[in-house]
Amino acid sequence: MDSPEPKRSFWLRVPPPLVFATCFVAGLQLDWLIAPSAPPESLAPAAWALGVTLCTVAGLLSVPAILLLVRRRTTVVPHGRSTALVTAGPYRVSRNPMYLGLATVYVGLALVLSSLWPLLLLPLPIWLLNTRVIPMEERALSEAFGDEYRAYQRRVRRWIGR
Repeated sequence: MDSPEPKRSFWLRVPPPLVFATCFVAGLQLDWLIAPSAPPESLAPAAWALGVTLCTVAGLLSVPAILLLVRRRTTVVPHGRSTALVTAGPYRVSRNPMYLGLATVYVGLALVLSSLWPLLLLPLPIWLLNTRVIPMEERALSEAFGDEYRAYQRRVRRWIGR
């Protein structure tokens, strides 16, 4: 008789984009309630351009990462069971390019909107990913792919870099 599947954490069931969006919207509400001093008007065009650039970079990072997972017919959701270890494309420079893309678009949107509070709340979704979601994903990948995944962990950092 097969043993029952281990109970998955609540944080694996909450879609990471929802975590980022919730923090971002809370930040926008705080901006409305507790309006910080506005940045100098002369910085607005530069902040907007940097924000748009970051959003573009986020798309260039995340979309290929998702397409690679789909092409390899493995899961794109944190609580799904991985059937293939993908180490190509954006996964060569980040073990979590989709999370990196979410964080990058978050910062980009905050800059485009000249909104300070979302930036101040950004550590919360990063912390949740680093302490709740990613460790569980890494355990599951290590169990599924063993030494191959552990070698990949040694080659590529969790967020960015080799």
